[in-house]
Amino acid sequence: MNCGNNKHLIAFNERNERKGLPPVSRRSFVKLAATSVGALALPLFSGCNKPSCTENCDSYYKRTLNDSRAIVEVDPSIELDDYSGPFIQDLRFSYFSRKQLAWMLIMAHTYHYEIQRSYRKYIYDTYGDSGVLNTEKYVWGNTIASDMQAYYSEALNITGTNIEAFMKQWQVDLNSLPGDYYDVIFEMPDETVE
Repeated sequence: MNCGNNKHLIAFNERNERKGLPPVSRRSFVKLAATSVGALALPLFSGCNKPSCTENCDSYYKRTLNDSRAIVEVDPSIELDDYSGPFIQDLRFSYFSRKQLAWMLIMAHTYHYEIQRSYRKYIYDTYGDSGVLNTEKYVWGNTIASDMQAYYSEALNITGTNIEAFMKQWQVDLNSLPGDYYDVIFEMPDETVE
């Protein structure tokens, strides 16, 4: 039977060959897919234990992505102040205490800030000031503003399109999540502000 992810491995190695990089083994490829940014784009499979497999396998690969962290089911008997205890296979964010969730929010914000900073530096180094300005205008002006407004409205039950609804959204926007880089105080403007 043909390996379910051989086509991905072969394509990955072809790209490496074009770049002058050595090919990777199937085992390394699966590790890359499971432990790096590649996990966002590459499928994670299990079912074959043959590290030398390149063409055929005795079993096919089954997708094993089962992430329960975002399932919002509160179990009142579990409240973790941190994750120093034993490994929890079906960990959910709702298992953590409010204080720990606040720290995790700051951690997530710092993580996304560092990603944003790295992209911005790459664009600046490659395309200069105009590249950064054009990219920011497109991303923050055209895409994020409209897409995130609908998301915030649904996630936080913010209704209306008045200035108060806008200010509520802005208070929880990614640019103003708590973190080392921001110290923001929001003031409600006059209703006549356009």
